[in-house]
Amino acid sequence: MKKVKKGFYITGWLAGNIAFWILVFISFALMMIMSKIDPSLKTAGAILYAFSFIPMIFATVVGMVLLYKMWAAIEGIGARTTPGKAVGFLFIPFFNFYWCFQAYWGWAQDYNKTVSQRQINAPIMPEGLALIIAIFQLLCCIPYLGMLFGLANLILVAIFFAKGCDAVNALVDAGVEPQKVAAGLPLENAKTSGFAISSLVLGILGFFTAGLTSLAGLILGIVGINSIKKSGGQLKGDGVAAAGIVVSSIGLIILPIIMLAILMPALGKARDVARRVMCENNMKSLGAAMIAYANDNKGLYPTSSKWCDLLVEKKGVDSKTFKCAGDDSQWRSSYAMNANIESFGSSAPDDMVLLFETRGGWNQCGGAEIMSTNNHKGDGCNILFNDGTVEFIKTEDLKDLRWAPDQNDLGLSAYLLKTGAR
Repeated sequence: MKKVKKGFYITGWLAGNIAFWILVFISFALMMIMSKIDPSLKTAGAILYAFSFIPMIFATVVGMVLLYKMWAAIEGIGARTTPGKAVGFLFIPFFNFYWCFQAYWGWAQDYNKTVSQRQINAPIMPEGLALIIAIFQLLCCIPYLGMLFGLANLILVAIFFAKGCDAVNALVDAGVEPQKVAAGLPLENAKTSGFAISSLVLGILGFFTAGLTSLAGLILGIVGINSIKKSGGQLKGDGVAAAGIVVSSIGLIILPIIMLAILMPALGKARDVARRVMCENNMKSLGAAMIAYANDNKGLYPTSSKWCDLLVEKKGVDSKTFKCAGDDSQWRSSYAMNANIESFGSSAPDDMVLLFETRGGWNQCGGAEIMSTNNHKGDGCNILFNDGTVEFIKTEDLKDLRWAPDQNDLGLSAYLLKTGAR
């Protein structure tokens, strides 16, 4: 048994995890905060979030290799499990909630018992620290609050690993040699376990199949370790099997998260389109109510200063219809009436703006100066035209909207409406 390089393992563990958390915070800042200024930053944040798992995977591999060596240092002496099982079972979903107590707290207990029984000149491991680490692993599952326990556990595990390195090196200095659970070392002509090889291959393939082969790789890795232990030296490759377990577990747990992060922009886009369609349907309903009101009122639309109230009172429009699905404000209405159309009523040109999206309010009226694209993240807004049609107009095309009719476009009936009494 050789000494472990404390500097490499502690630095690798801390650097990988710290890089992961920094990238996660930056990506969430881009997606949740900065994207309100520039929508394109949401995609950049999602991509950065996916890449943030690279340093975390590195830190996980470094930590699991060290934990494997820690268990290997006391294997067969007084250990309750094998190094392969100690590491591999940590990646089994749900079962790992229990197994983290065995892997961390159990190692500290077994190591201290070994040192005490054999009177070895080696430092005693703090069992309380190992127990707290296992408990914090469970608390990390709590939404939002779990992030705080995760950050705290990052430091606690680093301390635990540092002391574990010192403990393993002390056993090496004392001349303690681990005892293989199986019957001795593999024979010279021992074959590498097919289960172990298959586990590693399927684990690697999991990175290209979105984790579809990772579950099989995890199972075969565990089976491979057990078959090697029971082969009496006829099989070898427990290291390959352990690597297969780690790689398969990473693929099984991490890759779906990465795929979700990559798909987040598309999912967000689909949600935005759905909100846009709901908003469009609202405006179509309001348009139908406006036309019905005009038909009952000599072609005149509701008075612009109280058009919302009149549609609710006279046409029974549900107040929820006035709210755009993309408007998260507390205002009752997301729409405004074109103030210029009131005098002309339904005789105005078909392509003239009747209703448009604006900042929240009620009974709002005006023109382009109060139009808003905030409900659809700056991409544009829905416009109800005088002919009853609704279109989503992109931001760059809003300048071409028609807010008032030309005198030449108005027929005699329009001028009569313009000068008629309400």
